[in-house]
Amino acid sequence: DAVQRTLYGNARVRKKLPNEGSFSETCANLLEALEVDAFYSTERPKAMLSDEPMDALAITRSVDVATGEICGIGFALGKENSESYSTMLFSMAVPKSRFCALFGLDISDDEWPATGMSGNYISDRGPGAKRDLLKRLQEKFPMREIAPSWSGQSKASVESSHPREVTVDGAPTYFLSDLNVIEMVRREILRAVKDNHTSDASSRLTPTMISVFAQEQLPPTP
Repeated sequence: DAVQRTLYGNARVRKKLPNEGSFSETCANLLEALEVDAFYSTERPKAMLSDEPMDALAITRSVDVATGEICGIGFALGKENSESYSTMLFSMAVPKSRFCALFGLDISDDEWPATGMSGNYISDRGPGAKRDLLKRLQEKFPMREIAPSWSGQSKASVESSHPREVTVDGAPTYFLSDLNVIEMVRREILRAVKDNHTSDASSRLTPTMISVFAQEQLPPTP
């Protein structure tokens, strides 16, 4: 109870803290810092050969702190695991046209840019921080950071990019999708592409960027 009261008190204090500026102010370049996190689809995919529900689909996303660009995406059935994070990293390392082709999607690299890895990997204490995954990342990334527990603002860029769902009171429920696993994966990939072209990144623009965007008549998207 004491721990719960402390966490609740801290949450109330955080809500009353003054605005300390944009989360992207610490970064000036694309892929300078990367936040990663996973969420679950509220729909269950149906089985390939029947209408039986399969395990929930976990979607892992990586978001560039400076631009808000969704740079990579990975998947796992049942629960988020280190393989979904590894898949997400693979999707960043190869051209997006090649990655999407693995799932039967035809997009150009211009539709989803930001190919490459980041030097700063920020995850929570879940599977993204699993020892074997971090051991491999250590060999490739010079820096890594694990966000504190119960601290969503430590990964605000990726947390705010997740699709929002209405919370229903009562016993846990789920919807059975008309889509199978591969079709749901395709949908989430296309959703990530759409989010990059429609999300509001105006708060991330510097005065110089605002002038250039206005002159070139560019929408303020990642």
